Amino acid sequence: MSTNQNFSLYAGDTLDIVVELDNVDLSAATIKWAMTTLNGNEYLIYKQTPEITVDEDNGLIIFRLESADTIDCLGDYYHECELTDGIGNVSTIMTGLVNMKRSRV
Repeated sequence: MSTNQNFSLYAGDTLDIVVELDNVDLSAATIKWAMTTLNGNEYLIYKQTPEITVDEDNGLIIFRLESADTIDCLGDYYHECELTDGIGNVSTIMTGLVNMKRSRV
């Protein structure tokens, strides 16, 4: 698991988040990613395969944050990514904080 995978972006921005996994069989994997309030009481963004792209050949997971996903967010949030492999093993592969900044434009 990769902890402290923190990032910042401006509210309303679009962002592709790319996660590289070494020695992980991504065939038939299910990926879930969520951004929540810091206390975890509310999902602000939730995505899962097939909305999340899985590149099995290169060991990549790519999830896209659209402008509509982030436009109303401001401040600090928690994010987490979970992988369930083809035989049902569940692993939390990434956690961290997201800092959403106000756009000045």
